[in-house]
Amino acid sequence: MNVVLASAELARVKVLVDSLAADAGFAVRHCASSAREILFCCEMVNPCVLIVDHAFFREVDKGEFQRKAGYGRNIAALTVLTETGNGAMEELLRLGCMGFVDPCVTPACLQKAIRCVAGGEVWAGRRLISDLLRRCLSVSTPRLLTAREEEILSLMARGYRNREIARTLCITRETVRWHQRNLYSKMGVHDRASAAVIARKSPLEEETTLPAEVVLGVCV
Repeated sequence: MNVVLASAELARVKVLVDSLAADAGFAVRHCASSAREILFCCEMVNPCVLIVDHAFFREVDKGEFQRKAGYGRNIAALTVLTETGNGAMEELLRLGCMGFVDPCVTPACLQKAIRCVAGGEVWAGRRLISDLLRRCLSVSTPRLLTAREEEILSLMARGYRNREIARTLCITRETVRWHQRNLYSKMGVHDRASAAVIARKSPLEEETTLPAEVVLGVCV
């Protein structure tokens, strides 16, 4: 199994590097270059598991990464996250990242994560996977939203604040908030920013970005 280690966070932890090198099933290649060079290195040995820091996705051309990674079919990316938050992880999943590990990951857990994503599964927390699936299923059912909820969601997507929504629709701000609570519950989100992102996607089915053939795994 080819593993491209391009994470400065993990490369500093000798015991992790040694544990990968000692495993007869892993062929580890180190790459500490630019995002483009890292992708080139992966292409030379794909299919492979790529271990990168979150900063890689700020530098890489996202369209190029999606084409070359193929949602894990060619490059199964494991991201070392130094920041938490389901929003950031969900964004990376939509780009084609296949999982996440903590900078303090143990050798045994890292090896398990590598084998998981190499097998086509997603290595992520149960809560993240549950929220993502619930949201995808919710937004694919248009009948869930009432006409008023659709109006409010449309205005939210255009950047209207609650006071502006209330004035536009000739309703009270408390009524706007009441409809928003219902919207969030139906859409499986917790804030207006997430709801607005979903509303801007057309058609709704585009919200389900992960390909059907990807098996969703979870950390244990």
